[in-house]
Amino acid sequence: MLSFKEFNKMTEELNEVVNSIKSFAEQTGKSVKEVEKMWNEAKVIADKEGYKDNFAYVTGILKKMLGLKQ
Repeated sequence: MLSFKEFNKMTEELNEVVNSIKSFAEQTGKSVKEVEKMWNEAKVIADKEGYKDNFAYVTGILKKMLGLKQ
């Protein structure tokens, strides 16, 4: 069972991902669903490189996929 502190940390991280996906969708004109699919693809790439749970690393891959500046 998760502690309250662990639960809060996971919730904050999830909110950060959701907010980033929404922001990238707005910036690129893509749907949230499209960007979410690309996020999942970026996580697969990051996992192969040993960085699956590294938010900044996955975000960097996603930004490259979307053509956004770092």
